[in-house]
Amino acid sequence: MSDTATTSTAGFSPHRIEALTDGIYAVAMTLLVIELKLADHAGIHTANQLVDGLVHLLPRFLAWAMSFFVLAFFWIGHHRSYGHLRRIDTKLVWLNIAQLAFVSLMPFSCDLVGEHGNVLVSQIIYSINMALLAVFGLLITRHIFANPDLTALPMPLGTYRGARMRLWGLIVISVVAVLIAMVVPSPGAGDAAFALMAIISPLSRRFERKAAQQAAAVAA
Repeated sequence: MSDTATTSTAGFSPHRIEALTDGIYAVAMTLLVIELKLADHAGIHTANQLVDGLVHLLPRFLAWAMSFFVLAFFWIGHHRSYGHLRRIDTKLVWLNIAQLAFVSLMPFSCDLVGEHGNVLVSQIIYSINMALLAVFGLLITRHIFANPDLTALPMPLGTYRGARMRLWGLIVISVVAVLIAMVVPSPGAGDAAFALMAIISPLSRRFERKAAQQAAAVAA
């Protein structure tokens, strides 16, 4: 495919947006681990002290794990959505950039909830960050689905609905995480809710496959 064919009327190439997205995701996912370190190396001299230090690190580790895999979930979703595109318009560029702003904020939110997980405000900020990633994911997916002229092949309805299921699921989980933190004010309690994505994501993939099979049967 030529550069002309992959460039929108506004002069944006999907390849440039994909490169920018990959770079920001790579940096954000790497920065998540920077604060995952023992608080006081000088104070650790025995195995018991090391174990105590690692136990103290568990809330940070949980925040890192949830953040890393949710960002991976969004990167995979971005790859799948943009795989349909042959050109890109200005609105989609700005929706993508807005979502990347919240991707770049994840290391801060992760560090905040990992360090101050027993403070409700930190969980609220972290959950808002997650929810806004999902909101812009919904807007991006809807824009691609509603504008088949941007794509080589229209996004299948099952793919669109599956993506909506995952993204709305993350928004609901973000609210649940705050509610859990309100009831159980201990580090990592709210973050554990995001593990539910391990259930929602496979269910949505199964829904997509079933929708694709039904569409194929109708076409036949």
